[in-house]
Amino acid sequence: FYSLGVLASVSVFISRRKSLLPAIPGLTLAGFVIHFAGIVMRGVEQGGFPATNLREVVFLLAWTAISVYLLAHFRLRIEVMGIVILPLVVALLLATLLIPQAAPGVNAAARLPGGVEKAIRLIHIIPAVLGVSALFLTFATSLLYLVQERALKAHRPAKFLLKLPSLEGCEKLGHQSLTCGFSLLTFVVITGVVTAGYAPD
Repeated sequence: FYSLGVLASVSVFISRRKSLLPAIPGLTLAGFVIHFAGIVMRGVEQGGFPATNLREVVFLLAWTAISVYLLAHFRLRIEVMGIVILPLVVALLLATLLIPQAAPGVNAAARLPGGVEKAIRLIHIIPAVLGVSALFLTFATSLLYLVQERALKAHRPAKFLLKLPSLEGCEKLGHQSLTCGFSLLTFVVITGVVTAGYAPD
């Protein structure tokens, strides 16, 4: 569904047909629901939070990135954000197909008490995923800012079927998402230093 959303976005720019615009968030929302169902099913199979290896973390990151896009589209009314974020999400999901499954074995976290292991995992993974998703929004708004700024300097407004946000709006949203993203990632680093002492030698 995300790939279909990307194709719809490309079709909008090539054909200039506004009738395809509602299909972009519609396809994305359908993929979002199925994506969430996959995360829930994986969590039920494991009996816990489904983020035990890199593939699952990237899968979760793609879902939160789509959440950021849907927030920008429906709440902030920045419809063009999907043109930037959707291809990145599709690339992430394709990357999960290339990541090998982790070999079974006993790692450091597995030898910790169950409650401590789950707490450490949640403390690291959830803020990290949210922080990177916020940086997705920073990247998208920065790109839109550059497009707008270049068009204004050239005295040729950017011609898109989707309305671009103002330079002030891009700067404000980019600053807020950047602050949020780096704050969360800084928290991840600090807690990583603190909890590293729990891992056995």
